[in-house]
Amino acid sequence: MDVIGKVLVGCIAAILLVMSGASVTMGNTDEVAANQYIDSVAKIIVESNYNSEIIADCIDKAEESGYTLSVQVHGTVAPGVKQYAEIELIYSYSLKLFGFSKDKTISKIV
Repeated sequence: MDVIGKVLVGCIAAILLVMSGASVTMGNTDEVAANQYIDSVAKIIVESNYNSEIIADCIDKAEESGYTLSVQVHGTVAPGVKQYAEIELIYSYSLKLFGFSKDKTISKIV
């Protein structure tokens, strides 16, 4: 009877371990997706030459995707002056099994 109890405890521990690992993996997936999103937005902004209409469209699409995007363009279009943008993406990182959710921020300068 003692062996059955140990096997049962071992099975329960294994199930909890697998569920915990799956939850952490899903949280990591959120982070990877957010990094890929900010990289694609940065590429679009640079290729558009920091066009304000394109930036506004990116902000709208980010909201539709569940992100909060802010873009600050610095510099002016003048000879010898380079433009650059500070991009900030806020996304939700969650570990559903543990009931944990936190907003995280990624910043990028392009």
